[in-house]
Amino acid sequence: MPNAQMKANTEKANENRQKEAKRQDKRNEKAAVIIETGRSLVLLKTKDDGLNVKELNRQLDYHREAE
Repeated sequence: MPNAQMKANTEKANENRQKEAKRQDKRNEKAAVIIETGRSLVLLKTKDDGLNVKELNRQLDYHREAE
């Protein structure tokens, strides 16, 4: 019985590590998109009228994160 519980605990810990790694990957991906969008805005200094909603939201996220 104790071996079965240890095995279950190990499996659960491995599963939690995998989930956390996926969450971290998503956070890193989102951060990379925000940073890239911010760099484009800083370098271009263009008007916002040519951007779609997704790009505008990225800009807002970038500026919120920067603050």
